[in-house]
Amino acid sequence: MLNKKSLMISTMLMPTVGVFGFAGSAWAQCAITDCAALGYTEAYNSSGNCLKCPFGEAYSCEKGYICPEGYDYTCSGIGYAGGVGEACNGKYAECTCSEG
Repeated sequence: MLNKKSLMISTMLMPTVGVFGFAGSAWAQCAITDCAALGYTEAYNSSGNCLKCPFGEAYSCEKGYICPEGYDYTCSGIGYAGGVGEACNGKYAECTCSEG
């Protein structure tokens, strides 16, 4: 038999459990699966010391690893609009020029 005190306690706890249950499920739905946003910005694993992104074909490598041949340009400064394609250790194979 349920007494009055037990009924009152369970009635008070029900909304609290519901709020925490919703907050937990809302948090789980906001997980980031974008490799670039998680820091996996390299396209190659040439050194063998890179971590592969679990959501795609991107890598996170230690600074100073050897890039494939042709990644020679930083594409920054006056006259540059940015790099073309994926960066390797902060350098690109091609750059785009700014207008003017």
